[in-house]
Amino acid sequence: MMCGLVRLKAGEVTERHSHPNEQWTYIIEGVMHAEVDGQTFVAGPGTVIYQPGGVVHGGHAGPDADVVFFTVKDTSHGLYGTRAETKD
Repeated sequence: MMCGLVRLKAGEVTERHSHPNEQWTYIIEGVMHAEVDGQTFVAGPGTVIYQPGGVVHGGHAGPDADVVFFTVKDTSHGLYGTRAETKD
């Protein structure tokens, strides 16, 4: 398992991607505009986002403030995912 504390600057994007590993993300500060398996939502402090293995996910920090989150990822399939095709 890998654990990380991450800060995305206001407006910063995590590109849509997938990996065979499942992952959990807990929002500590700010707002994350997230997408998981085609579902989009806004996640604020105290929200847990679950990304199942093999599902496309990504997001970006809100425009007004950084977002800080704690994430845990299964590393049995490696650390890196595959970039998803861009949306039209």
